[in-house]
Amino acid sequence: MSMLAKHLAFVEGQAQYHERMADDLSRSTKDSVALGKSRKHRASAGRFRVLASDLAAVDRRLQEAEIALKPVRLLRSINLMPDELEGLPEGLMSELVSESDRTERDIFKVIEECGGIASLDRIILSLYKKTGETHKRAATTSRLYRMSQKGVAFPVPGKKGVYSIKQLSEAEAAKLFAEQPTSSAT
Repeated sequence: MSMLAKHLAFVEGQAQYHERMADDLSRSTKDSVALGKSRKHRASAGRFRVLASDLAAVDRRLQEAEIALKPVRLLRSINLMPDELEGLPEGLMSELVSESDRTERDIFKVIEECGGIASLDRIILSLYKKTGETHKRAATTSRLYRMSQKGVAFPVPGKKGVYSIKQLSEAEAAKLFAEQPTSSAT
């Protein structure tokens, strides 16, 4: 049982309580005070019903997100992430990281320094400036593919040769790369 499901039962119980109180007050007397209280109980019951509906919807979304995140969590528990390696002593780094892994770490840093999204051209240029080594386009693309399989870097949907350190949906990418209106100087 999820944390929200526990609260959902309480909220539904409150809605039922207020509905019973409203019914009891409207049946027992016909004075205006009792009818006013009955209306307030009905309004509270309605608010609790809406709250229960919202809690149920959020609980479903959380369960769907949890299912979607399981593969990502598994990848991250198997693979070391570049930020986990920051500041480790060189002896430990040599045990944990191969030369290929170092290049992947450098690629991750380049993308991160670019705000989390970078083009293949930007990555190759930045790697050259950082290391003085020329990285071939095909080899870098292959490395980025392997990084995506590890859950470290991802191709941006709809943008050829653009990579992100966060997996973006098509909608997020479209919104991110939406054309900005140009202002005309008059």
